[in-house]
Amino acid sequence: MTPILLLAAAICAQAASADLPLYEQEPFDRITLNEANDGTVLDVEPLDLPDRRLPEKPKSTDKLRVHLLSRLGDEYEVAWQDIAKVELFEQMVLAEAQRLTAQGELEKAYDYYAYLEKQDPELPGLAEAMEAYLYEEAKAAHRAGRFDRALAMLRETYRRNPKREGLEKALGMATVQQIEHYAGGHDYAAVRSLLNNLAELFPEHEVVVQWKAQLVRQAEQSLAEAREAVSQQRFGDAAKSCRNVMALWPDLPGARELAEQIHAGYPRVVVAVTTVASHAEPSSLFDWNARRSGRLQYRTLVELVGAGTDGAQYACPLGQLTLEPLQRQLVFQIEPGIGWAGRTETLTGYDVSRQLLWPVDRWGGADRSVGDHLVAQVDVRDVYRVEVDLLRAPLRPERWLQKIVPPVTWSGPPGRFPANGSYSPADGGVEGATFTANDGYFGRQAGQPAEIVELALEPHQAVAALRAGRIDIIDRVAPWTLPEVQDDALKDDAVVAIQPYAFPLVHCLVPSPRGALVSRRSFRRALVYGIDRQRILTQLLHKRELPGCEVADGPFPGGYARDPEVTPRPYDPRLAIVLADLARRELAAAKSRPPEAAGEAKSSDQTVPAAEAVPAAEAGPAAEAVPAAEAKAADATKPAGKAEAEVPGGNAPDTETPLVLAYPPDAVARAACTMIKRHCAAVGIGVEPRVMTSEETAVLEQGRFPEGVDLLYVELAVWEPVVDAARLFGPGGLCSHGSPYLQLGLRRLADAADWSTARAALTAIHRAVYDETTVIPLWQLTEYMAYRRDLEGVAARPVTLYQNVEDWRPSFRYPSP
Repeated sequence: MTPILLLAAAICAQAASADLPLYEQEPFDRITLNEANDGTVLDVEPLDLPDRRLPEKPKSTDKLRVHLLSRLGDEYEVAWQDIAKVELFEQMVLAEAQRLTAQGELEKAYDYYAYLEKQDPELPGLAEAMEAYLYEEAKAAHRAGRFDRALAMLRETYRRNPKREGLEKALGMATVQQIEHYAGGHDYAAVRSLLNNLAELFPEHEVVVQWKAQLVRQAEQSLAEAREAVSQQRFGDAAKSCRNVMALWPDLPGARELAEQIHAGYPRVVVAVTTVASHAEPSSLFDWNARRSGRLQYRTLVELVGAGTDGAQYACPLGQLTLEPLQRQLVFQIEPGIGWAGRTETLTGYDVSRQLLWPVDRWGGADRSVGDHLVAQVDVRDVYRVEVDLLRAPLRPERWLQKIVPPVTWSGPPGRFPANGSYSPADGGVEGATFTANDGYFGRQAGQPAEIVELALEPHQAVAALRAGRIDIIDRVAPWTLPEVQDDALKDDAVVAIQPYAFPLVHCLVPSPRGALVSRRSFRRALVYGIDRQRILTQLLHKRELPGCEVADGPFPGGYARDPEVTPRPYDPRLAIVLADLARRELAAAKSRPPEAAGEAKSSDQTVPAAEAVPAAEAGPAAEAVPAAEAKAADATKPAGKAEAEVPGGNAPDTETPLVLAYPPDAVARAACTMIKRHCAAVGIGVEPRVMTSEETAVLEQGRFPEGVDLLYVELAVWEPVVDAARLFGPGGLCSHGSPYLQLGLRRLADAADWSTARAALTAIHRAVYDETTVIPLWQLTEYMAYRRDLEGVAARPVTLYQNVEDWRPSFRYPSP
């Protein structure tokens, strides 16, 4: 006895930190001596036992060889007759896991069980304890309304012990709750999946029987409605009812055959879009959705159809267009029989002539017609031939001719022209925007989709739906989902294809002409220097490099319109702070001046200084146009030894009202504006992003800046700069408040008779926009579309999604039961 008592006197606390969870501590075993040895507790190194299991009936005279944690290296012997209890480390971990489970600390308990199942899955008592834990976790998830997690826990419990008492009832309750959730969202495929999962475990469960009967009953009713609609030649209604059958219970007898029959007579395409269009404008500079919808509903005099070696390519869908540069004449030969949806008239040369001669703003637009500055005379011959004499031979007149032509008798509201395109909008209902084919459309083709449905889906939802075959096309693949879609498209058995659109978009911030701060050039430059555009672009692209995606130096995409000597301004937060402070001081000084002086000061801020107002061709190599005083002040803010990219937090006060930054309802714009807000906050500029309303988006087409907005996030489609520069910066444009030097460049561009003169004018415009920071350029993005390979006829590198929608041929697909 004496040696044991001596050993007990030398025992100390376990070496592992008490703050760590038990399973993370250095393993040890614990021996508790009997009352004759005062119940002393010994913490020892893990005992060397066969399979780490205690002997069932050790002899009292046998001895255990132990190494005390307090005396490493020394070995001692303890007789079994002196031992009251031996606790192995694994048993102590299990006991702690059970204690945490009983107290409801389930997240902590999970880590203990995970450790044991990895280290000793055959530990006695572990299976029963883990089963009890899973059941408690399921009950907690059910109480919290997390029925999907409750189901996962209960199914795992079933896998471990199918005969556990109460399991069948619990699985039924959790399944019903989740079914009701999915049924409320009309996701009957998920409902069927839940029923199938439950039926695998309990085939005659009352939940399976009741819900199957309900779904079958509803499907039979829809199938009867579909058959009646087919008999009455109402294929649109028949397709809708048949979709209900496929959603509710596709295994219903006769449903597949009827669905195939309806598809043959009424093919349908489902498109995932970021946002349903609020209006249709085929040649919009700002609105992706308006351009997409515009091609469905309208065919313009001339359409942009692709990019070529000599610039943009155009086609005349309404007939033939001939340009005679030497005679300065355009000749339209209109195809007879082209009409408008819901009207009896057909297009003639008189409709075209009126559109060429009358200002478009009569109809609510901002863009002026060709007749305002190009057309000398228009003659209509033989009803369908239109001869247009021009005042001069313009460059790219086709771009000016992307115009909707209403009938002469039209007197409706602006922007509500009757459609002459392949599709007309119908009631979308819960599915979103629905478009049905126009029976009288002049370009209608046999086999083209009879109906197109647009669903507004988040990026990851769209990718999942495309893989599952619930949709046919993703109109616009978000950059951060592009890698996984590309990987899908590269598989040997790929069902998905992906391709870029013909032209990129340039993302910019457009300052309000009425904004006190943003109307000052120094503040606009502060925004450029204060936003780490490369970092945001890298995040948007998911850290991948894509062709055509780069930081922008102006509103023009790569090509003939850009000044090669202009490069994007770098990220410089210190300079941003200085310029923002300078703008605030200038604004405060202007407010303190008499009205006349303040007006002069404001005017001078919008004018390029004399040193800068020199055409690029005469000025030689361009230098960064930051006034010397600004650059000197910026240098003064850089502490010695500090990195230039470091942002001095808290040095820049932000006392003014945050700038309102409005952005289109798009996932990319939303993500970008969230990051822009953080970057601006770091340099003391308050920015509050908010999504634009459909009304605000529509007024951009008229060159009107939304009320109460300081900055607009826009995605510019300046695809023909020789024409679009005037649409953007000229009179009636959204950015028409540029300096006289910029307006001079636009006049030179308008008078250009050859490409060399036009390029010189465009580079001067590019330089002026850059120097004045008329817009805050962000980045250029290449847009991608993705589609199911069984959708035939999709154009390669289209300008807009529906460019050749008449050639689409959707294949028949039927969902799995």
